Amino acid sequence: ADFVKPRMTPAVLGVLATMNLIDCINATLLLPYVEQMIAKFTDKPIDDPSVAQQVGILIGLYSLCEFVFTYWWGWLADRVGRRPVLLVGLCGSAAAPFLLGFSTTMPMAYTARALDGFFCGNIGVTKSYLGEIVEPENEAFGFSVLAVCYSVGLIIGPTLGGYLA
Repeated sequence: ADFVKPRMTPAVLGVLATMNLIDCINATLLLPYVEQMIAKFTDKPIDDPSVAQQVGILIGLYSLCEFVFTYWWGWLADRVGRRPVLLVGLCGSAAAPFLLGFSTTMPMAYTARALDGFFCGNIGVTKSYLGEIVEPENEAFGFSVLAVCYSVGLIIGPTLGGYLA
């Protein structure tokens, strides 16, 4: 059988766009409530300097894990294929915020945030896959959809976090 190059379909673009949306939502979801959460977990007043330090660490941990594991996700996608890697990342990215929401201690919160960054580290695979399936006539549109979804996530994340606070 001859190899058939995958094509960008609305369904595939929708999955890739959803992954970009979830990545940005996950990165910003905790911003409205993270100070109160850490103050509660550490039993310290919200204006305590150690609370601010923990806020910075918890917020930064996501990006650190995303950065550290992006290369690994790309390597894995080259070995086992883009789709399995994208599906695992999507499932993990959808589950990790719930782990953070149900955290009752700082170690639980750190673990949930690290897992979230780990799973969202496959965001580079979404762009690689899109680059492989677009045609010259729909390339700009495909990548624009990913950018729009990321921007929408910057709105939805903190808004949703505020409602959940």
